[in-house]
Amino acid sequence: AGRQGPIVHLGGAIGSTIGYKFNFSKRKLRILIGCGVAGAIAGVFNAPIAPSVFVLEILMNKDHLEFFAPIVISSIVSVITTRSLIGNKAFFVIQGDFGLIGYKELLFYVLLGIVVGIIAVFYMKLIYYIKKNITRIRISPVFYPVIGAIGVAFIGYFLPDIFDIEYGTIKKIVEGNFELRLLTLLLLGKVFATAFTIGSGGVGGVFVPGIYIGAACGGILGNVLNDIAPTSIFNINTYSLVGMGAMIAAFANAPLTGTIILLELTDNYTLILPILLSCAVSSVTTQLIYQKTIYNMDFEDM
Repeated sequence: AGRQGPIVHLGGAIGSTIGYKFNFSKRKLRILIGCGVAGAIAGVFNAPIAPSVFVLEILMNKDHLEFFAPIVISSIVSVITTRSLIGNKAFFVIQGDFGLIGYKELLFYVLLGIVVGIIAVFYMKLIYYIKKNITRIRISPVFYPVIGAIGVAFIGYFLPDIFDIEYGTIKKIVEGNFELRLLTLLLLGKVFATAFTIGSGGVGGVFVPGIYIGAACGGILGNVLNDIAPTSIFNINTYSLVGMGAMIAAFANAPLTGTIILLELTDNYTLILPILLSCAVSSVTTQLIYQKTIYNMDFEDM
């Protein structure tokens, strides 16, 4: 699971603590929580814009634009602080050429959005299927994470690249270092390993695992298209890169966040059209199938 999830909770808790300490109104308390979450994400990813959009799209349900100014200020202050402490560098430094061979190739990015949306639904349902059904095992809940750990260990023994602590595997996927069969195994392995972790009660985020899964999904489609119509695509790696943002857009129903976070994380603005298109399509696909996001699912939906 991702290391960023607990940090986001911590940021929101700091904002909440300050609000309660000074007896702020519910509206101001909500603003402070949003500022804490945005600041945490901005600090982690060294990206001031995407965290602001993330909070407005997801935490504020897209209808509280009056909160925009304080949330943006919080993100900017966090990024400035982070850069002064550890330097200014992109979260991902990915080598390679990325682009479009022509506007007709955008049709393939529509397909990518549909595929990623379907995978996102499977990803969400699996997490909550495990989360619901693990309680049927008649042992103390304290041992539920142990069951999840056993599942992760089994997968990791055969696919050690799922343990992407420093995000090296994501870079390798986007840079085209894995062939189709291994990419497929990594996709399935990461989906199940993250589901075992989160579903069994382990602490961690779903954001970076989602980027990993999206990259693998894009890489698989890119390889297939390269085999079928090699002269019709720019390269496989671009599909992996775009898949990262499309997955965030899909499971969070946040197409703007998926677009902007990818542009900021990679510091690559040449792919705005395919990213926007794939993020929009993946988000719509997920909502048409499931009408839920990874942040508001209920066990009754299973």
